[in-house]
Amino acid sequence: MRDVLAGFGGVSLAVFVAWLVSDGIPIEIGTSVAISFVAMVVVVIAFQNRQRAVAGREIPVPAIIITTVATGIVTLGLVYFFWTERPLSGTDFWRSLSYFVIFYVAIVTFVTTIWRGTIAVRQARTAQHNLLALQSNNLAAQLQRGAELVADEDPAKAEAGVVTLEALAVSADERFSTPAANLLAGFIGQRFRHNHLKETGLFDSARLALAACARNEVYAARELYFECEENEITVAPEDEPGWKLITGVGFVSYSGAEIRGESFRDTGWTLFRFSNVKFIGTDIEANKTDFEEWTFSTCYIAHCKVQITNQHLLYYNRFNRCDFSGCKYRDRIMDIRQLRDGLNPPDVKECYFLESNPPDAMILDIIGDKLESISEAAYELTSFAMRQSD
Repeated sequence: MRDVLAGFGGVSLAVFVAWLVSDGIPIEIGTSVAISFVAMVVVVIAFQNRQRAVAGREIPVPAIIITTVATGIVTLGLVYFFWTERPLSGTDFWRSLSYFVIFYVAIVTFVTTIWRGTIAVRQARTAQHNLLALQSNNLAAQLQRGAELVADEDPAKAEAGVVTLEALAVSADERFSTPAANLLAGFIGQRFRHNHLKETGLFDSARLALAACARNEVYAARELYFECEENEITVAPEDEPGWKLITGVGFVSYSGAEIRGESFRDTGWTLFRFSNVKFIGTDIEANKTDFEEWTFSTCYIAHCKVQITNQHLLYYNRFNRCDFSGCKYRDRIMDIRQLRDGLNPPDVKECYFLESNPPDAMILDIIGDKLESISEAAYELTSFAMRQSD
């Protein structure tokens, strides 16, 4: 308000003084008006400095206007009547007074306009603050409701909770997106700790919700551990435990059971550890993940397309009828051939690659004698047949 008043008032005052002089009004009148206006600006500045000094207290704008105008009038009268030594005639007096009235009406109107504008801005800010507070309360209530629903044993209620948490996790409000993703990850880690193939509809909903979080660069600050319990392995194939790949969290560990028909293509930045897991028909690849941090131990890998490997995957697992076409090596140890003397030979049986798309030279040097190079026609038949068998 002070800057606007000083800028606009200075221009208005200059124009007003020029008008007074050109109209034949004595210069003392214009000078008195100028000094009066300066006094008014000083009063406004003093009020604002007072408001800054006393935190939490605000001087009413009408009080500022009244005090400022009164100061201006008193200053104007004193300066003018001390300036001039000759008395004004009746006509000159009323003429001068009319100009003063016009000037102060303009000043009061201007200050009042600024005041109303300030009130409007303040009301708009208050309304925006109230709206944000209301939205924040609504989102907090949704987060609490979602947490209550996913904890329910009823699958329908739990799925409703998953949908609620997913909506919060992919929202633009960072205060609730990560907590919602944490609740989703915690729900999966607790309810599906020993098997992903039970309540598959509910599990897939939660898994896709976490994947949506990852696509929005929202990752749950959780580590998930999935373990197969021996007593869950039954004769009926449909009851055998199994895993599916989870993304949207920092770290996931799998132990036992099997992963069938999955793909590592869109795993984001999630790190994985596999121990004694059976991979069937899975595409082992990675695009933007830190694959060198992944670990594989005593896993059985069959009928899979292996497009990327590291030391753990190549040396500590068994491969059977896998496709190594175009396979790349990525590991912290850039050349594992230096470690061959201290490691057991990789267990690779009946694996192959397309002759026009061989794996890295280092991979060929290590297991090339165990891989079969086949033509494109044979590759199509072999790949199809091997993926159809177990």
